[in-house]
Amino acid sequence: MSGTAPSAAAGTAAAAAGDELSLTTRLADRREVSAGTRAYSIGFEDGRFYANGWHITGEMGGVWTPPMKMVDGVWFGLDDQWVGPATKFTSGWGYTRYDLPDTAGLKVARTDFVPDGVRGALFGLTVTNPGAARTAKLSVDAHSELMGQYPWGFSGVTPNASDNLPDTGTYDGRDLVFTDDGALPGAPTHHYAALVGTSATPTSGAIGDQYYGPQPGHRCTGTEPGAPADPKPSACDDGPFGKGTGGRLTYSLDLPAGGSKTIWLAVAGSDQGLTSARGELAKALADPDAALAAKKAERRALSQMTQLSLPGDPLVQQAVEWGKQNMADLTQTATNLQVRWTNQGKQFPPPSGTVDKATWIGAGYPDYPWIFGTDAEYTAFAAVSVGQFEAIKGHLRALQQISDILNNRSGVVTHEVVSDGSIWFGHDSRT
Repeated sequence: MSGTAPSAAAGTAAAAAGDELSLTTRLADRREVSAGTRAYSIGFEDGRFYANGWHITGEMGGVWTPPMKMVDGVWFGLDDQWVGPATKFTSGWGYTRYDLPDTAGLKVARTDFVPDGVRGALFGLTVTNPGAARTAKLSVDAHSELMGQYPWGFSGVTPNASDNLPDTGTYDGRDLVFTDDGALPGAPTHHYAALVGTSATPTSGAIGDQYYGPQPGHRCTGTEPGAPADPKPSACDDGPFGKGTGGRLTYSLDLPAGGSKTIWLAVAGSDQGLTSARGELAKALADPDAALAAKKAERRALSQMTQLSLPGDPLVQQAVEWGKQNMADLTQTATNLQVRWTNQGKQFPPPSGTVDKATWIGAGYPDYPWIFGTDAEYTAFAAVSVGQFEAIKGHLRALQQISDILNNRSGVVTHEVVSDGSIWFGHDSRT
């Protein structure tokens, strides 16, 4: 994630500079996260998006707005040459950055971050022109995957991730628009929507599931060598449950001699339909530079909570500093949780009640970003010790509200709750 510190024994070219850490080796094997309170993006440190995770095989990465996934990934190209993979990855407090190889005679870098309170992620491609003034063609590919964080793909889970509905894609003259309307077997009707776009008007746009950037779109079954559970995730671009589509946006960039330009691409969406998704895209693109500055300031302020000095063990001191950022990256909010006892995936009954809003500290990306009871016992000590009081209070309130609905105020605390309200463990009939 954006706050993951490398081990001193990792044998990498790691460099620390205050609020940043950098790596240059095995980037295609290392996962990264940029996260906000309403969305997160999970990719790899070479700047690519490979199949990731096992709860929904290969689908736990990409860009999410809990409880819904939006896209598998995004990719950039210049003058018909794909940008990347990255030569250096930098993890910052509240953002990630990629040093990318020169492409089409231009110098390129990328910065990703997720504004808090916005259901969308931002990807900033900075293009520097070292030569004479010129115009360059910018291409952006995105591959959609609209689906919920639940149901999962385990055998016996009903409904199942294999029931995932196909996405529909359109180009509206400005943005790529992806929708998924329907119902899984035995589940209520959903209206998922995601948009991909910038503040500029494209010169063209197209839709098709072949748009996967420089990646071939290879689908792994989950059992073959190189499948998502394998140590080499870069062998797979999609998992067995993917039914997304894709699209391409093309722009014309006027680049002055010796000048730089940053193009902010947003991926935003909503599980409440297309109108809501359009509003989230507008919020994400309102002022990305100011939003990034605000994010950095928020994370610097967070770092000032609980100052620890360990002159004899600076690595532990550094780990505590980055731990603060890790917990902030894992702090999420979702609304309209439909509290439903799935009995470890064996059923999908009507909800017992609704929690209007929940805030929590997730257990870990990519496969455990939702709400846990036992994990919160441990997280509470860490959160209180570094001054992150509101996040852990929100987590405990969420557990109380969900547990009271699920267990009729018996006092039994639920353990594993997905961000849509589906509960895997924690019913008092299982104690």
